[in-house]
Amino acid sequence: MYKVVGNKKEYNIFYQDDKLVIDGHVITIDIQKLGLHRWLVRKDNKCFTVDLVEVDKDQRLYSLLVNGNKYELKVKDPLELVIDQLGMNNVIIEKTGKLNAPMPGLVLEIMVKPGDIIKKGDSLIILEAMKMENILKADHDGIISEILVAKGDSVEKNQVLIRF
Repeated sequence: MYKVVGNKKEYNIFYQDDKLVIDGHVITIDIQKLGLHRWLVRKDNKCFTVDLVEVDKDQRLYSLLVNGNKYELKVKDPLELVIDQLGMNNVIIEKTGKLNAPMPGLVLEIMVKPGDIIKKGDSLIILEAMKMENILKADHDGIISEILVAKGDSVEKNQVLIRF
């Protein structure tokens, strides 16, 4: 299942047995590819020309033109939805200058060392939890002052891992 947010509405969407299911309603559509980023979509005897205008893969944002009207969509895939459910999407470096473990886990890799200058979005630590590897990233620029864990360490939820 995918969650699509657009026009201040959320939709749960999945594709099953050649049918599109939106919020539990089966929608019958016919899609014809017209070009690299253009499709013709038929639904209920109506035709819609859909053009993909812009894609931000990192943020999963898509800009579409549907019959000339612009729509901005954010798409969350199944993995991202599980991460949201587990609360792991709230991993941030606090403005107090530390990175806390978002959940109990095992430190698989530390990608920085004291003195490193980091930028927003840089990968800092890989933490394994529930057999999933989670990359903890910087949410702002800074300098690493202290690393409080080592590769192979088990950590508890909210344990301080790095100071800035």
